[in-house]
Amino acid sequence: MKIVFYGNCQAQAASFAIQARNKSLTVEYAGNSHRVDLFDPERSWRLLDEADAIVTQSIMNMDNEDNHEALRARFGDRAIFMPYVFVDGLHSFSLTTPVHHKLVVDHLLGGTFLLDHLRRHGVRKTIWDYRVGKIDFHHRDRFNRTMAEMRRREAASGCEIRIADDIERMYRTSQMMLTHNHPSPDLMNIISGKIADRLGLSFSDITPEEMHAYARIILPVSVTIATPWCKSELGLTYPYDLQWFFQGRDMIQRLARAYEIGDES
Repeated sequence: MKIVFYGNCQAQAASFAIQARNKSLTVEYAGNSHRVDLFDPERSWRLLDEADAIVTQSIMNMDNEDNHEALRARFGDRAIFMPYVFVDGLHSFSLTTPVHHKLVVDHLLGGTFLLDHLRRHGVRKTIWDYRVGKIDFHHRDRFNRTMAEMRRREAASGCEIRIADDIERMYRTSQMMLTHNHPSPDLMNIISGKIADRLGLSFSDITPEEMHAYARIILPVSVTIATPWCKSELGLTYPYDLQWFFQGRDMIQRLARAYEIGDES
């Protein structure tokens, strides 16, 4: 049996997990965007045409040639859809793209709350208010909004692999996301287990004791901070980020420089 995972880094991590528990299978990964590994359209379409089963991600943008309707029409029952996982609110702020020069607030989820505070109060007071929890990051509203959108997309695209309910059930007691769009190993195990069930394959959770396999399902982390106030607002039982103050202070200062905001409001 030959299985091809076609999608972004989330699909790649799932391919590693499935391969780790089904070593006799041929498992391939093909990237669906120039932003991810192994993006080679010619290779991708050859692998997809040869595959016995295709695990791919539901793309709702109908202008994208990889939208869920186009892939389902081309590959029929061979295609199994998992969602593109995006959850806002489980962190106070998170960089959405690497920033090497000027920081644009659109690249920082939660950044509008910092920038608004900076413009009203200046740098020093913003850092102080951040430290004592006086900046409202609206964690609950952000979380609820993105969970509703994930459920809408799972239903609209007919996803066979659905995980919104699992996130909602477990987010307080288990870290579900490393960043806004990078699932944690705990969530990758859930996703991979559902894929394995759908395909009739073996699966058990990849654990930290399996150092090499576990490393392959850990996705990169940009500047992404869960503050003590995030933990308290959402009722999280796992620890907040130990570097929340220092990394947050640095992000406030970078925003202030980018938007030419000084110490006085």
